[in-house]
Amino acid sequence: MSIGEFYRIKKANLRFQWETIRRYYPLSSRFAFMDLALGFVGLFFNPYRICRKSGSIYGETPPSSLHRIATFCRLTSKDTWLELGSGRGKGCFWIAQFFGCHTVGIEKISFFYYLSRAISFFGRKRISFIQADLSEADFSAASCVYLYSTCMNEEELAILSDKMKALPQGAKVVTVSASLPETPHLALAGSFPLSFPWGDTDGYLHVRK
Repeated sequence: MSIGEFYRIKKANLRFQWETIRRYYPLSSRFAFMDLALGFVGLFFNPYRICRKSGSIYGETPPSSLHRIATFCRLTSKDTWLELGSGRGKGCFWIAQFFGCHTVGIEKISFFYYLSRAISFFGRKRISFIQADLSEADFSAASCVYLYSTCMNEEELAILSDKMKALPQGAKVVTVSASLPETPHLALAGSFPLSFPWGDTDGYLHVRK
């Protein structure tokens, strides 16, 4: 990544954070507290640096894009949201606070898992986190699965797609930048635009047959 690209993304991150503060902090003091707590910890433990040391790439979905996903999927408080690769848990916190879903985050990096669990004590009771590899996730209770799949290869996507046979009929799966490989048990139901600090892309909605 060039220096110019680095600063462009950093500037976009600040813009998205300001949008989050302006749009969502006034609506939920609980979410504001959790988001500020994550920001404070990030001053000492940079999530991007932690991921680089483990050989992976870090990224978070801005709340404005989560809002678009949740609206497109017509989420309600009766849904169970399963986020694969939940990072610090910010997405799960936002979904729980603003859509009332039971949220479950799957994260393999220990620091992120323990951090999100600690912050979740100040949130709703319907938030939980599991430390596991994505391929070990239990899909049987999820009604909506979110996968930030931008940096995943075809083999990784194929493994997860096959695991999603365990989803209940009618369950929804949202991926970013690319749809899942064609399978007999998942149907591509549509796409919609999403924005991230690194640029604009599409989200893809799949439905369990």
